[in-house]
Amino acid sequence: MDVKLDIGNDAKSNRGGNGVGIFYLDDRNDEDIGGGIFGMTKRFNGFAIFINNVLTQSDDIGYIQGFVNDGEELINPMKIDPEASCSTVTRNRENGTPLHLRIIHDKTTVKVQYLQYNSENWSTCYEIEEELHFAGSWLVTAGAAINSPDHVYLKELSLHDGGDPVYNQESNQKLHREHEQ
Repeated sequence: MDVKLDIGNDAKSNRGGNGVGIFYLDDRNDEDIGGGIFGMTKRFNGFAIFINNVLTQSDDIGYIQGFVNDGEELINPMKIDPEASCSTVTRNRENGTPLHLRIIHDKTTVKVQYLQYNSENWSTCYEIEEELHFAGSWLVTAGAAINSPDHVYLKELSLHDGGDPVYNQESNQKLHREHEQ
């Protein structure tokens, strides 16, 4: 999956929103949306990528973090795990250049790459050994700030799969029933 995000604010201030969460969830519970630091609860069943702009190294450099959770424990995005994170320019990029992430999942590994800032080279941020053997749902959330909120524009989201698509029929039916109500 490729994701391009434009994150920042008009003032180009060094403090803005908390960041963005990209989740692949076994079962999406809509009650959990809106909670937590990145717009979703810190307890989920699946895989999450956080673009963490709270723990900045300098003005616009944030962390790209990976988490796998079984829904039983709370994750801690305020603790940097060097095995499942990296840092790069995540917000207020020159000329509106988006942060471009690539999420690659094979049977046993999730790999997250990013297109280097002002370059055409890809860097691997991290690889996590994990079998995500369920037909899940993708969810993108964002956390705002009070004083200088960031904008978050989802510029592109494209899924690539060499095999046949997998549909989570039960989840889709549930969403349709809720929408009809």
